[in-house]
Amino acid sequence: MITRDQTINKVTHRYPDTIEIFNRFKVDACCGGAHSIADTAAANRLEDLTSLLHALNRETRRLGEKPLSQVIQEVESTHHAYLKQEIPALKALLARLVQEAEGDPTAAPAFELQQDLSDLATEINEHLYKEERILFPAIRRLEEALGAEGPIDMSILGCGTHGPIAQMHFEHEEVRGWLERIRGALEAVEATGQAAQETASLRPRLELLQDDLLEHIRAEEEDLFPRALDLENRAIEKMRQSFET
Repeated sequence: MITRDQTINKVTHRYPDTIEIFNRFKVDACCGGAHSIADTAAANRLEDLTSLLHALNRETRRLGEKPLSQVIQEVESTHHAYLKQEIPALKALLARLVQEAEGDPTAAPAFELQQDLSDLATEINEHLYKEERILFPAIRRLEEALGAEGPIDMSILGCGTHGPIAQMHFEHEEVRGWLERIRGALEAVEATGQAAQETASLRPRLELLQDDLLEHIRAEEEDLFPRALDLENRAIEKMRQSFET
């Protein structure tokens, strides 16, 4: 995944087609190429860094051209793997920050940030479990059945994908809300000036967490989920046709 801290030169060298995207967003991929995407975007007064990152990742991944089983594998091996590793590390870092702030009457923002991240972690853990154990296996079964010869067994539909996908959309909105709260809590912690070293290391990591989650959500809502729903509709239509023959 392309992240805000990668240099533009590194990205364009590996993915030459991304030069057009930097140009479209009026981000200098030439003179600013040696700097990070975030720094160059800021220097060029780009306000919506998230949209640039989404466009870059969409170009490099081209999810719509790949089998859904491969798309799922990429989501699991990048976004899911990252979240399972990074969130516990962030929780440990925040625990140290809270421990240092203990007893300080102005320490409330640190405790609030810790609680917000803990709630987000709970939400994400449950979300990943549902995707990996319910939704993704259902999508794989549908794709395999449609690729095979002969009629489709109705049992592969199970509870379908519409319900699980609707639930994933709802949970995505909840994650966006937690990210907003975490951004506000981080700013409050920074304003206290406490534990400056730990706080300084938190911001870039929380920004990368936000980028990853938003790209994760975009990849699913714009690419994976619509194609999965279309797959189910085609499977149902194939079943209907087999009943009529």
